[in-house]
Amino acid sequence: MAAFPRVTTLVVVMTACSFGGSGHPSLAPDGSTPTPIANGIVRNPADPSYVVRLRSDARGRTWSGWEEIAFTNADLTPLGLVWLRLWSNALDGCDPMAITITDPSSGTWGAPTVDCTAVPVRLDAPLQLGMQTSLRFDLRIHVAARDDRFGSAHGMTLLGTALPTLAVHDDHGWNLDPFVRFGESFYSIIGS
Repeated sequence: MAAFPRVTTLVVVMTACSFGGSGHPSLAPDGSTPTPIANGIVRNPADPSYVVRLRSDARGRTWSGWEEIAFTNADLTPLGLVWLRLWSNALDGCDPMAITITDPSSGTWGAPTVDCTAVPVRLDAPLQLGMQTSLRFDLRIHVAARDDRFGSAHGMTLLGTALPTLAVHDDHGWNLDPFVRFGESFYSIIGS
């Protein structure tokens, strides 16, 4: 029997549904856009939608492809800057990074900060309340040999916190906390 190299393709489509304190979707002033308001706190960017298309190498340890993230401004203040979190870069440091972004389709992208886990993106034009935009970029993920939520061990590739996600802006400002090795440092708007 002929042996074929194992190539795995990962396709992820995520949509979000945000709820107000009543458990029902909150609407923007025009009645159209759900916003993530709970107990009077606006969490922004809102309504994230992630579309990811990645293909792995034969071992499942190097993934490459693209990601597109759509989102809405849920605040009265125009949204001109967003941050992406690349959480698993903190495991091995910045050189080389486990998660790299290249060829963004729009915006002005800054250098990674916070142990290479946070990337600032200045939007081409500030979003007004209820407006939506998206960011698309090429993505490469390299998974190191380690028994961890982001690692490869015992014939399995574990991809926890592998995908770039939007950071959250709330009443405390941008949440750009550092990675915590033991425990959970992650905070994001729900996207399923």
